[in-house]
Amino acid sequence: MSNSNILDITSDTDVEPQSLPQVEVDSAAQLDHLEHIDSGFEAEEDVESLDPTQLPEYVLYHKSPVYSLDFYHKEGTPFYLLVGDGDDTLTVYDFATKSIIKAFSFEESVVFAKFSPDYTSFCAVGMSGEVKIVSVETMEVNAEFNLYSDVTALEWHPSSKCVVLGDASGNCWVYTAPKWQVFTIVPGSAPVTSLLVVDNKRICTGYEDGSVKVWSPSPNGPTIIGEVEDTNDQWGPILSFALAGEMVFIGTLSGILLNLPISARKFREQRQLNPHMDSIESLIFKDGLLFSCSVDGEIRSYDINTMSLRASIKEFGFTSLVDAGNKLIAAGTVEGSVHIRDSRSLELLFEIHDHVDTIFAMSSFVTGNERFVVSGCASMVCTLNLSTIDPDVEESTAVFRELQRAYEDAMNMANTEEVELPIELAKDEDEFSECSEPAIEE
Repeated sequence: MSNSNILDITSDTDVEPQSLPQVEVDSAAQLDHLEHIDSGFEAEEDVESLDPTQLPEYVLYHKSPVYSLDFYHKEGTPFYLLVGDGDDTLTVYDFATKSIIKAFSFEESVVFAKFSPDYTSFCAVGMSGEVKIVSVETMEVNAEFNLYSDVTALEWHPSSKCVVLGDASGNCWVYTAPKWQVFTIVPGSAPVTSLLVVDNKRICTGYEDGSVKVWSPSPNGPTIIGEVEDTNDQWGPILSFALAGEMVFIGTLSGILLNLPISARKFREQRQLNPHMDSIESLIFKDGLLFSCSVDGEIRSYDINTMSLRASIKEFGFTSLVDAGNKLIAAGTVEGSVHIRDSRSLELLFEIHDHVDTIFAMSSFVTGNERFVVSGCASMVCTLNLSTIDPDVEESTAVFRELQRAYEDAMNMANTEEVELPIELAKDEDEFSECSEPAIEE
């Protein structure tokens, strides 16, 4: 089979998009208001002087449910935090200065927001299909289009020159730079529920009917590498993917965990690992181990060389799992807590209880010596700085706990002095006077 037409965006050469009619999209209406309350540090001068980027935890109170999060920082730039919410807004925060850089309005809830792999752009998606691609440097919208269908999945291509979107109609859309036009469409027989970009040439799609398709984009139509179907109706919708070399691990609504080789020769050979009792919400591959978390309250780790269970713990219902760097993983729970665990033993190192509701979204940023985990629920975003934590050095976790106690004491002191640290946002606009005014993108 020739690969001459398969998408491989690894150079600066423009790719000619598939010929489709242009769709005009009306600009979103300007926001009536954007209320924002920071962590309440102004309540105490000593607390105000603390740098949020150095605190063990830092809370932003957000006015509506948080559905999507992403985080980025490098020396000389703001601590960018993307927050997509149920109030039809994408907010770009600089949490180091406790300010809003810019806000973008959407027609419906912002369900996805993700930086490109090179961090020069980010893509945000509204539930109804509205898509905006924004320059990080200028905070200007480079492209705006609408799929006119509920968007159910978003992934960036490794080149940062291509975004892949899945929708409730079963289609996968591939848009390419610089004009951000449609390159190809991959139709499906059921709504798309998950996406995984394997490499420059291969994309894996999971569907609501339990089927999985591996394909390569091409301007003349996709090249299907292989397909697997849930012939016995045991798996349910595909909820999560994790990639380990030439092996894709698949988490399902039924709790079944699949192991799927993705080379063309062995594609149809799949193997089931011990199932969870409920849906597998997240999968990650880290340091040679596969981790799964489920709302059944269990986190597991597997040795992928032997395909055997290495460790497991069962406590609360888990909703999300992210790589926190340096032998650490972070997990969000249905009760609103965030667990930081040793990735080798799954031992709980510490737990954050600031959230008041189920963790809807989690993200992590790990580079060099910086390690941050961001989590969001119905009314707040919590950022954890794990840069000083080493699970092999007991003193490091002790120092973190001491910082955490100092932070909690300061917040308690603010509460004792009857300074509001609200869970529900205040309605008087004067109470937001110390927050920077957001720029509104129409």
